[in-house]
Amino acid sequence: MRILKYAFVFVLFITAALLSQVGPVSENAKLKVDQEKFDFGEVAANMKIEHTFKITNIGSDTLKIYKVKSS
Repeated sequence: MRILKYAFVFVLFITAALLSQVGPVSENAKLKVDQEKFDFGEVAANMKIEHTFKITNIGSDTLKIYKVKSS
């Protein structure tokens, strides 16, 4: 019984943590990216390179971007 109680609290905590990271979705915020991909080609080890993506909100509401990841 005690283990079940702790398991329930753990699942509740994890669920709350996951849901707190998701913001409200707005139909009026629209994202425009100048290009979706950029290929750096072959890069030598320890070489510093960078590329900037231009992101624009073309909608009428606030645009919120969460969890940006590179590949």
